[in-house]
Amino acid sequence: MELSDYIVKLIEAVREERGISVAELARRSGIDKKRLWRILNNHRTLHADELVRLCAVMSLDMRHLLPSELRADFENARHRFFEDFGGGR
Repeated sequence: MELSDYIVKLIEAVREERGISVAELARRSGIDKKRLWRILNNHRTLHADELVRLCAVMSLDMRHLLPSELRADFENARHRFFEDFGGGR
């Protein structure tokens, strides 16, 4: 399964678990209802800005959308970035 498919399945599972309709999620996120339906049914690619909006609306940490093996890689890359360039964590 591709990562994008995995992320969409997780978003759909969270949406269903919380009892949020596609129409309500579309309204809250500012994504057209038909477009969101097509994303959730793998008829359209999820864009980065849409992912950010969906995560914000559902209070999801994007790191938790990654499979565990990629999550460790992400955290290691993040730590290396801050070691090299500084900044807040």
